Amino acid sequence: MNPLQIKRGPLNIAVVLSLLALLTFTWIRGGIAATPGDTRDSQGRTMGFNDVFSAEHYGILLKQANWHSALRQLNGDDSFWNAEGLQNWGLVAAHFVLLAMLSRAQPRTIRRFLYLQPFLFFLGWIGFWFLPLAILDLVWARTSDREGFIDIPYIAITSQGAWFLACGFIFWQLRPSRSRHHGG
Repeated sequence: MNPLQIKRGPLNIAVVLSLLALLTFTWIRGGIAATPGDTRDSQGRTMGFNDVFSAEHYGILLKQANWHSALRQLNGDDSFWNAEGLQNWGLVAAHFVLLAMLSRAQPRTIRRFLYLQPFLFFLGWIGFWFLPLAILDLVWARTSDREGFIDIPYIAITSQGAWFLACGFIFWQLRPSRSRHHGG
């Protein structure tokens, strides 16, 4: 039996989780873009450029987010034709390409596709380390502010980090079995 047939479910789940992370980060960034900096929480704290976000601020920005503002954030600097926009939309496409490959391609072909990912999505190297820190900050430290979401290519860095995790998991699962190479 083809080993890909046995492992297809968890591999597809890894890609879908990465795609959900991309959509979540895009929605957060869209919410920030749709929320004025002078918006206040119930304690009177604003959501300005260097104002630390409270838990209530996150609720506000998630309510303010809409698909129009979120999808505009995928473009990066106001147009599709810039490095950030190409990276973001390329990553969206890569998810669907990998899902298609997982349904039809041989493990060796998929591994070749996965070899390219660190070169195509180079911000993932930062995101691989930044993503856990960003989640830790959101849950525990709570020091994030508007600047941290706007001054960096936030969607590209965080979602490429999630993409690297998914690709690494899939690559690991598709590695050749040692027993097949040693007569076992």
